[in-house]
Amino acid sequence: MLGAAALASAAALAGLFDLRTGALRVTIDPAAVHLLPAEGAARDRYERARQLFGSEEPFVVALGADDVFQPDVLRRVAELTDAIERLPHIHHVISLARAPDAIAADGEIELRPLLDRVPEDAAELAALRERALANPLYRDTLVSADARTVAIFAYPERLSSQELLASGVADRVEAVARAAATPALQVFVSGIPFATAKLSQILLGELWLLLPLTVLGLGVVLAIAFRSVLGALLPLVSVSLALLWTIGLMGWLGRSLNLVTAILPPLVVTVGFGYAMHMVAEFGARQAAAPDATRADRRRLATESVSAVGLSITLGGVTTLAGFLSLALSPIVAIRELALFAVVGVALATLAALTVTPALLAALPGRALRAPSRGGVLERTTVRLAGFAVRWRLFVIGAGVVAVALGAYGARRIETATEFVGNLGREAPLRADYEAINERLGGANVIQIVVESPDDGAFLEPANLRALGELTHWLAAQPEVGGAVSLADYVAVVNRAMADGDPAALRVPDTRRGVSQLLLFGASDETKRLADARYQMANVVVRSSVGDSRGIAALVERIEARLGALPPPLAASVTGNVVLFGESLDDLAGGQLWSLAAAFLMIYACLAALFTSLRAGLLALFPNLVPIALYYGALGALGVTLNPWTTLVGSIALGIASDDTIHFMARFNTEARRLADERRAIGAALRGVIRPVTFTTVGLCLGFAVLGLSELQAQAEFGLLAAATLAVAWSVDVLVTPALCAGVRVVTLWDVLTLDLGPDPAREIPLFAGMTRQQMRIFVLLATVRELRAGELLFRAGEPARHAYLVLDGALEVSRGEGAERRVVAEVGRGGTTGETGMFAARRGADVSARRATRLVRWDGEDLERLRVRSPRTAALLYRNLNRIQSERRLERREPEA
Repeated sequence: MLGAAALASAAALAGLFDLRTGALRVTIDPAAVHLLPAEGAARDRYERARQLFGSEEPFVVALGADDVFQPDVLRRVAELTDAIERLPHIHHVISLARAPDAIAADGEIELRPLLDRVPEDAAELAALRERALANPLYRDTLVSADARTVAIFAYPERLSSQELLASGVADRVEAVARAAATPALQVFVSGIPFATAKLSQILLGELWLLLPLTVLGLGVVLAIAFRSVLGALLPLVSVSLALLWTIGLMGWLGRSLNLVTAILPPLVVTVGFGYAMHMVAEFGARQAAAPDATRADRRRLATESVSAVGLSITLGGVTTLAGFLSLALSPIVAIRELALFAVVGVALATLAALTVTPALLAALPGRALRAPSRGGVLERTTVRLAGFAVRWRLFVIGAGVVAVALGAYGARRIETATEFVGNLGREAPLRADYEAINERLGGANVIQIVVESPDDGAFLEPANLRALGELTHWLAAQPEVGGAVSLADYVAVVNRAMADGDPAALRVPDTRRGVSQLLLFGASDETKRLADARYQMANVVVRSSVGDSRGIAALVERIEARLGALPPPLAASVTGNVVLFGESLDDLAGGQLWSLAAAFLMIYACLAALFTSLRAGLLALFPNLVPIALYYGALGALGVTLNPWTTLVGSIALGIASDDTIHFMARFNTEARRLADERRAIGAALRGVIRPVTFTTVGLCLGFAVLGLSELQAQAEFGLLAAATLAVAWSVDVLVTPALCAGVRVVTLWDVLTLDLGPDPAREIPLFAGMTRQQMRIFVLLATVRELRAGELLFRAGEPARHAYLVLDGALEVSRGEGAERRVVAEVGRGGTTGETGMFAARRGADVSARRATRLVRWDGEDLERLRVRSPRTAALLYRNLNRIQSERRLERREPEA
């Protein structure tokens, strides 16, 4: 097994690193495109607009001064424009130094740079100011209306996100820009490609910090739990291998980490360590009873440990997988990728806990691992809490129902919203620059409105251009909009130039011919950005000052209402990065409901299968519903928005929390059969599992809380909310789960599959006539299996009668009298029953003891009632067979009543 793990690790390392260069093959790509829907009409519109009109995602460099129309500032603009344009991977640059200025010359339109040279005298500076601010194409775009900010837009070559990050062009643009700063000249750098590159650096730095902190924190928890360095290392080794294999697979598949999947490494470590911890805890408890175990003994103990907790670990892993897998229904690409690779990571962590961890335990020196204590303050406190919950079970269960109702009520106030750069803290340089540009230029978020007609040359028609101009002016008047530019503005500017700068000529010509001539003589790269080659489609570029999805959604709603007023046959659609981002968040709420429903359904199916009962599955699911309901209620009450990160918490926490419930209820089932007393079994089950469950929860909360240190606010919220939800889930498991289990007997699938009823029980045991093996086993497991030594007394004549007995193996003898007068009146062998008549009477009528070693099934009226609720058909068959046995016994009179 260890050899196979080594081979898998070698293969993973080959996927993780390029063997020729040693470079990491798994990189970080925080591009906002990963937060957009993968397909759909909205995504199609977005890609179509990008293809037709180019990308509106440049680097943005803004220079701030008291007055930018000063020679020193303009000289800086020209120098910076040249320096940035010379950088590798920069396609073109737009600034006052490159902006074309339409000027009439000899009856033709000549396009000259607006800033072809830096003027020195006041008259020339004033003329430049007037031309720039009077041009609607450049006002509040290249220069602010108050003349205090000037902008440079640098468009990169068509590079993938990976290529853009690898090129280092963002760092070069920033270095060149920052070098231009002086005490009198502020420099701000932003733009989608710049934010993408900087977020990549932030995420990479945080990954190297948060992952070691997570491992260190979990190591401390494990060291305290096991009081052993080796006990701390084994689970960490196991989960580290699972993480290596997962990231290695990503490398082989050519996948990168994005804004959401960047949490995958600490997430796999945090979630996966608990499986190995349960295995180590079980082995430690068994090793404590065999302190001088040989190597062969340790292998046996490791095998026994797998048999004891393997099913619980597997089912815990399956429910956690179900929680992650439900996230694959999300419309957001990044969440779907996280779901799929988290499923792989958790599956590998479960596999490593069941294989690698036992193999390492078997190879340990004899006393290298200490058994965790099971009788300390933690056990005593939780048993007292469980005792309170059992005594006040209706109150506790009612409180859980009220908590679910309150959570559902609070969840009605949840809103969906997020922001790309706004995800950073306000003190972060990247966000500070973004907000400064947003404020100074009236908006840094680009929205595109594509207006189209079925007719070629539609936007050569003056009427359509005027409609486009009216729309543009309406857009510019909206409070969230800093500026809007369309083909109508361009045509008006060229028309004014043809009229020698007459302000009255800043309008669309009256004839199609006039428009065509202006576009023919005044054609530039700007027209390609504003219309397609056939002038059938036009692009209105809008800059908005709102970047959060709620503000964008409100603006888009008003825009779409205004687009309905366009004259036919014109039709329009709103698109752009921020618009698509907002629409994906609208789908997020519906996707969240589907994800949660899928998680609940899958986990319920697992629990119902494990406990072989739909009712028991619901009982096991309810304690996990409470913390999830409270989580969503808290989101609504505290005003925390639903975003790509907070949507993860519900499904993930549900899958993880179910793990603790499974461990408790499986142990409770074992203890209830052993003790034949549900209330005593609750205390015994808690004492057996509370320490590993609690330390696992502490480790999970600590691991998630480490993410709270992230510079990205959404990731920090995710970590802290997940930690709080899992802490609540632990308290609910300690209180609500015992209250639900009091008076209930659960049966696990493992019990049903492994219970030995002997050969051909349907023929040899009359009580089981007509039953399937599963029905027989469910009855036996709902009752109590008891073993007697040869000669051991089962009950005496005259004792209160409550139980009946079925002999599975061995034999009982029924006797009357004392001493010399004692006589055996009957023998009950395999398949025989005794005590069923006395069960309905007040006292026993004879003594019954074991003739030889005997295995019995004991049941009473409460067990029969549980069977009736659990499986009415099985109960009906049992009652029929009991009646038949009683009738035959009365007819034959072969055995006295006991």
